[in-house]
Amino acid sequence: MPSFSLTISRAHPDPTPLYELGQYLEGRADFVGAGRAYTEALRLDRHRWEIDELLLQAGPQRFMTRRTMARFLSGNLKGIRRRAGTAEGRAPEDPKVFVYWEQGLEQAPPIVQACRARLREMCGPAVVELDRKSLRGLVRIPPSVRAHSPKQRAHFSDFARVALLRKYGGIWVDATCLTVENIADQFQELTRSGFFAFRYDGARISNWFLAAQPDNYITAMMHEALREYWDRRDIEVSYYFFHEMFECLYHLDERFAEIWDQTVNLSAHPPHGLQRAMQEPYSADRLAELLAQSFIHKLTHKKTPDPGSIFEHLTSPSLQNAQPVNH
Repeated sequence: MPSFSLTISRAHPDPTPLYELGQYLEGRADFVGAGRAYTEALRLDRHRWEIDELLLQAGPQRFMTRRTMARFLSGNLKGIRRRAGTAEGRAPEDPKVFVYWEQGLEQAPPIVQACRARLREMCGPAVVELDRKSLRGLVRIPPSVRAHSPKQRAHFSDFARVALLRKYGGIWVDATCLTVENIADQFQELTRSGFFAFRYDGARISNWFLAAQPDNYITAMMHEALREYWDRRDIEVSYYFFHEMFECLYHLDERFAEIWDQTVNLSAHPPHGLQRAMQEPYSADRLAELLAQSFIHKLTHKKTPDPGSIFEHLTSPSLQNAQPVNH
């Protein structure tokens, strides 16, 4: 590790070297050291905001991009709120389950095909399968989003999910999610506040499974905030900028925070247990143990299954050939 010489004037303390040190340590996964550097930088920073300390309290990971996001949203908050409107949210009579694969689910990898088969089996006619073309038939995708979507597919789907849920309500589930129960049947319980997402801590969320009543205030604010970013694209963002935007809106908007504080609290950790164990040797008992941890499991298509693994079992043709059923 290189040595850092920090020369800080007592009359005019410059926190920049400490911010840079924090970023360096964060890049080396030394989050304790990064947190200390960022804490000292904020102590010296005469231009710090109250939200900076709130963000750092939640963790040092990507602190600088989260801090930038807070300033972007604060500067545009009035317009975002105006376009979001009063947004009350109303319970849909027949909530749909939206699942998206850009090229069409028929072209998806085997693990996605397995997840698709299970979703059809569990939720039947509630499932709405979307590709890039059919998505545009349901929601308007602004030119600013379409222009950059070929290079930023994950961020494109971030916009798509809140656009769909704002307009129609229902459930968004990533195509790499394996369902254990009929998730449509759980909609009313999950959305008692009008919105649901799995969470890590506080306002730090996962967005691979979202549920909302139509025109809920949180989805309306996220939709408008994302549109503001895509129209401007004048700040540097990370891969997780959807999550960072959510966290910052929680601290900046009282109504947003009130809804989230009332939302059903389910940890994002148990639904990742199966993903972490995918390459373990398959046994029926072990798979049953993992599946029992959650009603839905976030998997990945970015790995190759080891022979005899749970992953290989999940992609077997017998599991992919399940037919839709009516409930």
